Amino acid sequence: AYRMESVGDDIPRPQGGGGTDFRPFFTAVEKLAREEGIPDALCVYLTDGYGAFPDPAPALPTLWVVTAGGLDLSHFPFGEAVRLV
Repeated sequence: AYRMESVGDDIPRPQGGGGTDFRPFFTAVEKLAREEGIPDALCVYLTDGYGAFPDPAPALPTLWVVTAGGLDLSHFPFGEAVRLV
């Protein structure tokens, strides 16, 4: 587990609303990685986890950082998921 703390100004707590379409993000990152020749690209996505996941899963390694009250970590269909507390 990793603890994140603000340094300086207070950072508001993340809030989720659900309904995110994750697919365009992964399409854009995969395209950019291909075009720019970035073989070790990866994704870190801060989310509540409620939304439409790409199917099939992207080839990029993915870390889901899930806000408190977000989707259960076991429901992420690919990548690694951690809870932000």
